[in-house]
Amino acid sequence: MSVYSFFIFDRHTECIYSKRWVDKHAPSNRPKSSALGHGDVPASTKKAMKDRDDAKLIFGTLFSLRRMVRQLGGEEDAFLSYRTGEYKLHYFETPTQLKFVLLTDTR
Repeated sequence: MSVYSFFIFDRHTECIYSKRWVDKHAPSNRPKSSALGHGDVPASTKKAMKDRDDAKLIFGTLFSLRRMVRQLGGEEDAFLSYRTGEYKLHYFETPTQLKFVLLTDTR
């Protein structure tokens, strides 16, 4: 199983840890130039903004799916994972409401 990324969210919905692993064999479609033009944002700032946005999207997806599962199956039903054609999301919540999210390949 290949791991793509890992997130930890606290009980206040803040992403307190994230780690992303890049497949070294995957070709990069990004340009290699690091020069800044007029009005461009530095690459490090763009990466930080993208990581923050990804964490918000993942938490929003989790929140919506957990809510739907509880509405359809009752309070005792648990949401553990979901799979798409590209990845599988694994979810675990501790009694202290820390949320661990792992994105892996589908195998």
